[in-house]
Amino acid sequence: MKKSIAAFVFAALCISAFADYSFPGWKCKDPAKFTASIAEAKTLYHKSRDTVLLRLLQKPVDNFTDFCTLVDTTVDSFNDPDNAAEIKIGLKKQIPFCQRIWLADAWKFCQANPSIYDYYYVSHVANQIGMSDAQVYAWLVDHVLRMKICFPDIVSPAIDRIIDVGPTLSGVDVKSDLQKLNRKFSRFLLKDKAKWEPVIAKIRTTLETY
Repeated sequence: MKKSIAAFVFAALCISAFADYSFPGWKCKDPAKFTASIAEAKTLYHKSRDTVLLRLLQKPVDNFTDFCTLVDTTVDSFNDPDNAAEIKIGLKKQIPFCQRIWLADAWKFCQANPSIYDYYYVSHVANQIGMSDAQVYAWLVDHVLRMKICFPDIVSPAIDRIIDVGPTLSGVDVKSDLQKLNRKFSRFLLKDKAKWEPVIAKIRTTLETY
């Protein structure tokens, strides 16, 4: 699982690994731009993502099941087995999220195939996938504490949401949860103080209010 998550995170966060590649963007409706980006793409992730988006423009599908089939056939068409399974899972989460389509079905897929990307669903589209504030709080605290691969740009907004939602809930020990988060992430100050210091500061500052 750790290798699987790492492979997808690397693919998803590297917007362009090569200088001559340019992603047309999630809102692009110009097939010619995707055709050009596919020709420039060097990685299976970029090739597959842009090809799926191009095919959705050319022939839209009606539901998440058909979309998943499109992703599978597209990735397989490149005959590149390295990380193919991880990329299929990643695209089935990323494309619906970024284009705000089939979110409820995509969330069910996330639950069946958990990865770090699920955080974006919980933190940004909780209402659309039917999660209450209490469920969001519990999910974020649990998953952030269990993260094996930690990025400050993912952890920071999760902490913001925990801090905002926690005090509105009954039966939740926000102070205890923040203490656990402080213990978990303070060690990262030794690795990259500049990036992690703002995250730790907001946790510790909030703790002082309890």
